[in-house]
Amino acid sequence: MLTHHTSGNFELDATVSGRAASPSAKITFSGEDPAAQAYLTLDAAGFKVIRESDGERTVLRDCPGIGAPPWRIRVLKKGNFFRFWVNDTTGWVRGPQGEWEKTYEPWDTQISIEVSAGCAVESCTITTLPWLQAITEPVIGKGPSGSHYEEQIIPGAIVQFDGRY
Repeated sequence: MLTHHTSGNFELDATVSGRAASPSAKITFSGEDPAAQAYLTLDAAGFKVIRESDGERTVLRDCPGIGAPPWRIRVLKKGNFFRFWVNDTTGWVRGPQGEWEKTYEPWDTQISIEVSAGCAVESCTITTLPWLQAITEPVIGKGPSGSHYEEQIIPGAIVQFDGRY
C-alpha cells in the first residue's frame, strides 16, 4: 500500500497494471480517519465512489466500463469537489464526506492506493495545487447571529464598488 499525507487541493495521477485473475484497487482520497472516509474501488467492471462512515458503506457513484488493467487513474480535488478519470471513464462527486449532513471535506487528508495480488502501482504522482488556498482574512467576515449563513456566500455574487462590498 502506498500512502501520502497532503493538505489542501491536489491532483493524483497513477497507473495500475496487472494480470491478476480478479484485478482490483482501492484509492482513498478524502479523510484520514478510517471510520469516515471516501474512496474509489476499481475492478474490471468499473469504478465506484464510496463513502464509509462508522462502518456504513454508501455507493455515491457507479461508473462502469473501465476494462482490465492497465488503469490510468486521475483524481482532482478542488475544495469539496472531486473529479475522477479511469482510462476513458469519468465521474465526479461533491462533498463525499457527507456535506448533506454538515460533514465537510477535511483540509488534511491521507491518500492511499491498495492493489490486489498480481497488480502493481507502476507510477503515482500527487501534486499539491496552489489555487483555492485557505483564506485567513475573509473579505466579508461572519455577521452577527441571524444575519447570514457564512458558509453559503457565493463569491461570484460579491462585487466591490468604490471600496465597498
